[in-house]
Amino acid sequence: MTTTQDDGATSYFEYDEKNQLTGMVDAEQGRWFKQYDGSGNLIKEIDPLKHETAYAYNAMGLVTSITDVKGGSKSLKYDEAGLILSRTDALNHKLKYKWDRLGRLTRLINENGASYQFFYDLGGRLIKEVDFDGKETVYHYDENSGQLATSIEVASAYGQDLKDRAAPKDRIQQFIFDSMGRLEQRTAGYGRYGLELEEKQTEEFAYDYMGRIIQAKNA
Repeated sequence: MTTTQDDGATSYFEYDEKNQLTGMVDAEQGRWFKQYDGSGNLIKEIDPLKHETAYAYNAMGLVTSITDVKGGSKSLKYDEAGLILSRTDALNHKLKYKWDRLGRLTRLINENGASYQFFYDLGGRLIKEVDFDGKETVYHYDENSGQLATSIEVASAYGQDLKDRAAPKDRIQQFIFDSMGRLEQRTAGYGRYGLELEEKQTEEFAYDYMGRIIQAKNA
């Protein structure tokens, strides 16, 4: 399979009989390789510089360690339901995960004790994130399809009603999905919720008959 960018650069993709991506030649002619185990788990990646990344899994098929070319390793731990509890990097920095009774991620806690929080509506949809620095991102959904329609990265620290308006220069993304639920168009810019965006940039996406993305271009 091939994809061609607006500038004419072409990338090539290779798949095995199980429809697993096994190789890619990018637009700069760099070659990537991927290897899988019998269960379809990715166990090795090789980049164009021949750097290898290895993956190990538990009996549930969840990745438990990632080892890079320098021998640095990330480890991951899970609960009995398969929800991740912690991730520790090669420098021993630990990130903890907290979940609610419905299996929704509610909080991340870093090695300094700072929290990244997630909030949901009654339908279980993510409606707000508050990052480690206190910056908010708010999400709105299409009333008919229920799909994500807009995200707002709040520039202001003031607690205003973001459903009616957003602070000037908030970064806003708008999403359009096709009838199969695939992302068809994404527009990003700055401004106020519900009004025309400034510095607007739009990306459009196309898919093949198997639902694999084959094109992403600026509109």
